[in-house]
Amino acid sequence: MECPKCLSIMKEGYIFTDRMPIMWLPKNDMMPLTIFGRPQYSIMITKTPFLTRKKAVSFYCRSCKFIITPVIDLDKD
Repeated sequence: MECPKCLSIMKEGYIFTDRMPIMWLPKNDMMPLTIFGRPQYSIMITKTPFLTRKKAVSFYCRSCKFIITPVIDLDKD
């Protein structure tokens, strides 16, 4: 994948989680109190980990220290 900031080739990898799902929250929103909570305007990056770790595919640019992580589609699977 090509970095949108500097056009260098990005390296593929993963971001792991084992307790809470990884999610994006708008600035000033609160993190949910439980693993099942989901704030109204949150964007899920991984599903809730149940007995196994979850991982999100991510791309890292060494040149500008930028990470891109695609969002999952919760309706699939």
